[in-house]
Amino acid sequence: MSVFYMVNVLLCNLNLNYLHCILEFSRCYLSRVIYTLYIYAQSIYTVGYLLDLFWLSTFWFSNYLSDRVQSVRSEQLLSQPLPVTKGVPQGSILGPTLFSVYINDLACFVGDSAIHLYADDTILYATGPSPDAVLMLLQSSFNSIQQAFSSLHLMLNTSKTKVMWFGKKSSVPISPPHIRTLSGMTLEQVSEYKYLGIWLDNTLSFFHHINKFQAKVKSKIGFLYRMRSSFTLSDRLTLVKMTILPMLDYGDTIFRSACKTTLQKLDVLYHSAIRFATNAPFRTHHCTLYSSVNWPSLHTRREIHWYMLIYKTLLGLSPPYLCSLLQFAPAAYNTRSANLILLKIPKTFSNWSIVISVCCAHGLEQYTKKNKTGQFHLQISLQGISHGHS
Repeated sequence: MSVFYMVNVLLCNLNLNYLHCILEFSRCYLSRVIYTLYIYAQSIYTVGYLLDLFWLSTFWFSNYLSDRVQSVRSEQLLSQPLPVTKGVPQGSILGPTLFSVYINDLACFVGDSAIHLYADDTILYATGPSPDAVLMLLQSSFNSIQQAFSSLHLMLNTSKTKVMWFGKKSSVPISPPHIRTLSGMTLEQVSEYKYLGIWLDNTLSFFHHINKFQAKVKSKIGFLYRMRSSFTLSDRLTLVKMTILPMLDYGDTIFRSACKTTLQKLDVLYHSAIRFATNAPFRTHHCTLYSSVNWPSLHTRREIHWYMLIYKTLLGLSPPYLCSLLQFAPAAYNTRSANLILLKIPKTFSNWSIVISVCCAHGLEQYTKKNKTGQFHLQISLQGISHGHS
């Protein structure tokens, strides 16, 4: 969802002929006395009706973060325990939540730029009509973010902080201006970057992502073929479902806008996986392969996932930042379709745009039935959604 939102922001600005530059901070290092979170918790509970929770929360933080010790094990040897005076306890399910609380105020320091936080991955981005305009915004915000990191005792991992410029092929600067840290270090500029499992290139063609993904899946399918004599046909089908299909499905609503020739590379992998599962000859037609396992084509799978995403977003099951992207369109005429949900289709100025296409509707039950049979047109009525919530 986070990658989907970022790609949507980039696509919108590319269609307006804007340049887009992002800074990606990966895995900042925490070097703070553990009582920082305890003090931060005290500053949260300032509202009157929350005062009753103040003493309980501060006691809990104090108990959780204080008197911690750690040891190091190497084979059968275990070191003496030593007190933990910096950082937070590792391996706890509370760690990610506490870190999110700790950096929650970073968004207050970005100025005229924008920021997107996901766990310990932070993206700072700015948009403008020229490289100089973007640089001015981003450098100012980056300086403020560095000062905020310093106040939080976070050390910026400069080796994993990258700069990436987005735009159309004709507008991406060949020699873009550099962005520097407060210490004067120049940040590395890249033309592609892996963000949460998706390789983004500076023109959002997803060509590099699919090429890298193709090599990864090929190696897995090759391993399965070498071991195929050890598996029954039922086991082969299960292996493909559990290992190959999830890889093909991950992020498919994002790169579905890639050009047809690029997406066809995934079809080759899909057909190879089905042939492994069914022991079909190499020259078996793809329609025969699909019917043998009762699976739709990859294109249809992507469309199903796309409509399911819209469906969940309409029901409010997606994050708020995605729900806000759907805009309802009033019915132009008082016809039977006036009772249906109509969504605005964004104007497109390039081949990047992801277009929402929503058809007529008859409720949740029929949508679920059509979805199972591959008839994936999103067909929901206002009455159907009300019924689905009840």
